Amino acid sequence: MLRNKPLIRLAHAQDAERVVLLCGQLGYAVSVSAVQERLKLLATDPDHVLYVADLPNAPVVAWIQVCIVTTLVVGRQAEIYGLIVQEEYRGHGIGQLLIQSGEKWVQKQGCNTIVVRSNLIRDAAHRFYKKVGYQQFKTQAVFRKVLSQEKEGDEDAACPVSSMHHKQ
Repeated sequence: MLRNKPLIRLAHAQDAERVVLLCGQLGYAVSVSAVQERLKLLATDPDHVLYVADLPNAPVVAWIQVCIVTTLVVGRQAEIYGLIVQEEYRGHGIGQLLIQSGEKWVQKQGCNTIVVRSNLIRDAAHRFYKKVGYQQFKTQAVFRKVLSQEKEGDEDAACPVSSMHHKQ
C-alpha cells in the first residue's frame, strides 16, 4: 500500500506531459501540445472535469475525465471519458479515489447516473469497475467515420480545438 494518500486536484495545462505519458499506457498516442490545448479548453467547460492524482514524489500518476451529456433518449447523465493509473501504482486505491472524486462532482452537477465505456479487451478495468459498484448493462459496437483530413494543426484530434469553440 502507499505510504501517503494521493492529492486529487483539477488538471492544469502544465500537467500535459504527464497526462500524455498516461495516455500512452492506455494505447493512445497524443501530442503534448494537443493535450495542453484540450486541458485549457476543458477548464472553461462547466460540463467537464479532469482530475489528476499526485503523490509527494510523483506528480500526475493518474487521471480521470468526467463529463455531463444530455441526450434526447436518456436526458442528462455523466460519463467517464477516461481513467488511467500509472502501471506501477495500480492496485493502491488511486483509481477508486479518482472515481469517488468524479462521482462527487457529478452529484454536485445534479446528476444521479454515471456511465463508463470500456474496451472489451480490458479485463482488469472491468473487474475494477465492478469492484467499485458499476454494473455492466450493455455490449455494443462503436463505429467511426473520418469526415475530412485535417491539413494543419492537430493531427490527432477528431475535431480540432479551433472548431470546438461555440459561436454566439
